[in-house]
Amino acid sequence: MKEDKADAVKTFSNFIEGDSNRLARAMALAVSENPGGSYNPLYIYGGRGVGKSHLLSAIASYSKERGLKTALYHFDESTKGDHTNSSLPDMIIVDDIDFSKPTVIKDLLAFAEEGGQLVLSGIIAAEKLPANALSTLIDKKGKSADIQMPEEELRIAILKAKASDDDAILPQDAALFIAQHLNGDIQTLLGGYERVKALSSLSGQTITRFSAIQALKDYLWLEENKPVG
Repeated sequence: MKEDKADAVKTFSNFIEGDSNRLARAMALAVSENPGGSYNPLYIYGGRGVGKSHLLSAIASYSKERGLKTALYHFDESTKGDHTNSSLPDMIIVDDIDFSKPTVIKDLLAFAEEGGQLVLSGIIAAEKLPANALSTLIDKKGKSADIQMPEEELRIAILKAKASDDDAILPQDAALFIAQHLNGDIQTLLGGYERVKALSSLSGQTITRFSAIQALKDYLWLEENKPVG
């Protein structure tokens, strides 16, 4: 596993909550405030680009603020993060866990058995995890929560928040158009917004529904026709 630094920009305060992610956020916050409790391990799952990494960074940042020793990893089969017994953290967070790696699973189980808090994320639904000791531990003693694709209301809220961060004015009808036509993951949604913002900046005009249509017409075609897989 490859150790990462928590993204200081991705916190609980700017994680925008909706029906599709409310349970996962609540569990993530609970783990941050009470590590080693009833949510151990915590497994957060969902598709690509729905906010799992944001939540894991938020857990890491908040836990460190509270004085916990936290290690955040992104899974990479070519590397492995090791800790000596004298430097074990209070919490290990693994983004994009691979449940098929027995050595990693063994190390994580040993850590959990010593009372350390495990937080994991992945794209496989909890009920479809391969049968091994770690998935059994999640099922019997831990908790799992999914993050679904953002609903329209949440997509609009995300767009509005991004525009506010950029000191840009995004009218409701323009936000609605973007949200309705880019109804997949958050990365795609924000990619579309960036195109709209760029056209507005280049033309020296404010964002409107019409300018959003113009900016996204080719992008929407590409998204609809991109290869699957």
